[in-house]
This record gives sequence, structure tokens and C-alpha cells, in this order.
Amino acid sequence: MRIYLTRHGETKWNKENRLQGWKDSDLTTIGEKNATALGLRLKEIDINKIYTSPSVRAVHTANLIRGSRDIRIQKVEELREIYFGLWEGRTKESIVAEYKSEYHHFWNSPHLYNPSNHEGESLQDLQTRVLSALHMIIDQDESRSVLIVTHAVVIRVLLSYVLALSFEELWKPPFIHGASLTILEYDEGEFEVKGLGDTNHLIEV
Repeated sequence: MRIYLTRHGETKWNKENRLQGWKDSDLTTIGEKNATALGLRLKEIDINKIYTSPSVRAVHTANLIRGSRDIRIQKVEELREIYFGLWEGRTKESIVAEYKSEYHHFWNSPHLYNPSNHEGESLQDLQTRVLSALHMIIDQDESRSVLIVTHAVVIRVLLSYVLALSFEELWKPPFIHGASLTILEYDEGEFEVKGLGDTNHLIEV
């Protein structure tokens, strides 16, 4: 089984340095162009199904990647981004002013991240629900090729599992850009990474 994994295209809140989480903002023009470019890169791949986060930015990206191809898109609630609670929709500067220590932990020492003071979701809880989605997808489409359209932190906790990394190494390079391509192969319970955060097809990074 081959799993093509991507993050939604760039959004307006990405450009404004705002955390999105479960909240949403529209794709930018570059976000749309990059999603379309990924679709062109994958046009010769026989993709059985596209699984996507239900967030508007992810669904829009999935539709742009699919283009005119006859591929079913299935929304999966468990592929939604980490819930940032009271941080959602706020800029980095605003969050740092009120939650400096915890925000620093999230981006620099994620194994120490505790979301309780801003009513967010823990990395452990996120990984649990993401892995439930992954195993559901494997059960439905084993031995086929699928595309998963989701979010940056979702991809990171999934890769932490596949690569047997601790949360301390959550942000290990490369950076996962919008509409980049990560490729996993799954066979009899084992994963192998065939590509990681590839941006060669993007119009602009």
C-alpha cells in the first residue's frame, strides 16, 4: 500500500502567522497554485481514494489536487488539525504575550507541551485519534494507493509514530510546507518512508 500524504495549501492565516487549529481561513492564490501543481505531479498515479480533514482549507486542497479525475473524496474527522483552544485565530505575538512559556514549549520542547492552561488538545491525544484514522484507512484500502490531505501537526505526529521518534523530535527537519509531498509504503504492519516533505513540484515555497 502506498500512502501519499500532504498538508493543505498556504492560507491567509498562515501568511498572517495566526494559529488555525480547528478554525479555518481560505487558501491564498499561492496555496491554490501549489495544490494544483501537486495534482499535476500525481496525475499519472492510480489513486483509489482521497481522505481529507473536514476543515475547509483541506477539502479545498483535496479538490484542487483531484482536478477533473474521478476519485472519491472522504472526509475523516480524526484527520482534523490539533485543537489549540484559546490560541486559535490569534497571532504568535498575541499568544506569546500571554502564554510565553507554553508557546515556547510547543515549538522548541514539544515533549514538555501542556495545553491545559489554554484548553487545547495534547499531542498524545492528537496522535491517538490520528492513528485511529490511519488504521481505518489501511483497513479500507490496503494494497491500494491513497492520498491523505491534512495538517502540519497531524503529519508530524503520524511521522513520529512511523519513524519511532519521541515528541521531543517532533519538529525534526524537513519543514512540512503546504502542498508538499510525503510518501509512505505499508506492507504487513511495517511502514517505510519513501519521500519526506518534497517540494520540487511547488510553484512557490
